[in-house]
Amino acid sequence: MEIRTLGRRLLAREQACKPGMVSSDSVDRVYVDLVHNHLPRLADQDFITIDRETNFVAVDRDIPPYVSSIVSTITAYSNDQRHRILGTLAHPIRVSTVAILREEGPTLSLESLAELLAERVDAAVIDDEEAKIELHHWHLPALETIDLLTYDASSAEIVQLGEPYGTA
Repeated sequence: MEIRTLGRRLLAREQACKPGMVSSDSVDRVYVDLVHNHLPRLADQDFITIDRETNFVAVDRDIPPYVSSIVSTITAYSNDQRHRILGTLAHPIRVSTVAILREEGPTLSLESLAELLAERVDAAVIDDEEAKIELHHWHLPALETIDLLTYDASSAEIVQLGEPYGTA
């Protein structure tokens, strides 16, 4: 799909109108955001391929059920909440963290999560100890702010809650 068309359809869905009703200025703003922010992140996770010559985006693989679940759930939230959820989940470590929690069970220790994360992510990017530090200080608190999990630092236990912000 052409990136401007994608932007127009996203705006139409967000504004609950037909794509032809969306202003060109709005499409331009979303286009820039897609090209410079959102689409490269999806491409980094191998979900899509971006053809810069034609400005087309193609889906490379199936979107995991946990991502589909979150995306379909967030449509009931306000724009601010949606932006906060997607902004929080945009980091590749956080995407992998949510995937691991969904696959391994509702409760994991920080140690186990860090090991699984280091196995999943390129070793040149993060090792077990670095993963534990980043999770503890950065990623788990961020995911906790959108109610995807709780993290008890004293017991180093992570509990997956479900959908962002509990229920819509």
